[in-house]
Amino acid sequence: MVNASTKVPPHPKVERILVPLDGSQLAEIGLEHALEIARAVGAEIRLYQGVPHTPIGNPTLDAAVDFEVVNAQEYLDKVKSRYPEARLSTKVKVAGPTLGIVEESEDCDLVVMSSHGRSGFRRWLLGSIAENVLQAIHKPLLIVYNHEHGRDDEL
Repeated sequence: MVNASTKVPPHPKVERILVPLDGSQLAEIGLEHALEIARAVGAEIRLYQGVPHTPIGNPTLDAAVDFEVVNAQEYLDKVKSRYPEARLSTKVKVAGPTLGIVEESEDCDLVVMSSHGRSGFRRWLLGSIAENVLQAIHKPLLIVYNHEHGRDDEL
């Protein structure tokens, strides 16, 4: 998918792929697809995880954010270690989900992320980071849907 405002060059190259992860199995489904693309075109993959920020000046909340940053980095390092043959880097950033992904995508050629594929009431209730990213991003975005991880009849 490409946002209507995205300028796509006549001969696009994919050298860097951004894969946002949140620690879930669903998010890692997108990584599998990104790995296949990266192998085919010789691209590097950046594994990214955002950590929500808190109001400034609260030492307890600041410590909690610092703890989450460490946990996120450990998680990304563990994922990276599963694919020693791939060109992977990691990045943890304190940012909201949509803004963090959009900002981190600026020096990437493609973003690959997973979505639960929910619709109807469940989607309205929970929102969709993938949809928000699509509306805000100016890079090609591959959304891998997995309906098994978010069936509408679960509500």
